[in-house]
Amino acid sequence: MSSISDSAARESGSPRVFMRNATGLVRELSPFDAFNLVFSAVLIPVGITQMLSFAPTFWPNANILVSFLFSIPLVLCFGMV
Repeated sequence: MSSISDSAARESGSPRVFMRNATGLVRELSPFDAFNLVFSAVLIPVGITQMLSFAPTFWPNANILVSFLFSIPLVLCFGMV
């Protein structure tokens, strides 16, 4: 692209404009990396804090361990998305 703009600038007599051919920064995450980021950074800490803070308030006799066991498949599904 710079050769076209260079020749057009020379023919028209206008001053040459600096153009940089840059593709930009490209970051690639594998599905495994994305799963680990979401699962470890968002779902687990937020779920634990929500469960430990709200469960005893709303359900005083609830078994938190059993509720964690029930929620593991759902959390895994959301983490895989």
